[in-house]
Formats: sequence, C-alpha cells, structure tokens
Amino acid sequence: MRYAFAVLALVLLGACSPSGATESASGEPTPHNAADVGFLQSMVPHHEEGVRIAVLAERSEREEVRLLGGAIEATQVAEIETMSKQLDDWEQPATPPSGHHEHEERPSTAPAELTSLEQATGAEFDRRFLNLMLAHQDDAIQLARQEVLNGQDPATKELAGRIDRSRSAQIEQMLSMLG
Repeated sequence: MRYAFAVLALVLLGACSPSGATESASGEPTPHNAADVGFLQSMVPHHEEGVRIAVLAERSEREEVRLLGGAIEATQVAEIETMSKQLDDWEQPATPPSGHHEHEERPSTAPAELTSLEQATGAEFDRRFLNLMLAHQDDAIQLARQEVLNGQDPATKELAGRIDRSRSAQIEQMLSMLG
C-alpha cells in the first residue's frame, strides 16, 4: 500500500513539471488567447484553495490520506508557480480585471465546508476531507478540459491535459480510500 502511494506521489509531481514561458524557435512568445489567460487566472486561485485543503490532511490518522494530501500540496504549489510565471510572461494579471464576467463563476469551496472539515476528527475527518477534495479536483478537471477545447497556447493546453490526467488519478485513489 505504501508503495502505491509513493508511486502516486511521483506521478503527481511529474504531472506538474514546469514548462516555463512558451516561445517559438525565434524566441517570440507563441500566440495565446483569452481562454488560455482565463484558464490560468482561474486555476491559480483554485489551486491556492486546493493547497489550503490539502495541508489539512496532516490531521488524518491514516498515513495514506496524509501522503495524498502532501502530494496534492506539492503538485499544486509547483503548478501555481508555472501558471503565475506564464501570466507574468504574457503581462497578464494574476486575476481577471474587476468587472470581468467570463471566469468570475469559477468553482470554489464554501467557507462552511472548510470550517466543517477543520472541526472534524478521526474517520469523519477523513470522509469529509476525501469528499471535499474529490469535488475540488473534479472542478479542476472541468476547467482543464475547457482549456484543452478552447485554448490556443500549446504549453498551456499541455498543462491542462496533465492536470486532467493527474486529478483523474487522484479521484480514483480517493474513491478507493472511501471504499
């Protein structure tokens, strides 16, 4: 069982290998579109929220839950750095400008859900943590799939594909933990 979680952690960390700024052979930035920018601007705060949830896994009594939380945290921190750098390279803000409606409805975890998780202990904590993280990672998959369909920048679309694959693997793992 420990081996499976170590392998999962390596897969998740490999899914976040930074690609840096996207440039053509001439060194010019590759074309990107509003979908690419919107995806990154949505995913950075989504990942920040995911990190806040993932660090709570250290409260679990189950080693497999703690390991999963640590792997999710490491993956999402690395992806935040990659996505933030890409936005900076494109001279785009980390969040959409005020009044921008396209990505204002990004999925997020309700504060009451986080409070409930923070107050839980034992098996109830594990159940709530896994269910909350399942929903959170499914939201990431949906955003990533939209980027693959609508984005233009190859590296951003590749990152979205890696997010889709790694979060899908995490969901399978969490479902097996829930039994």
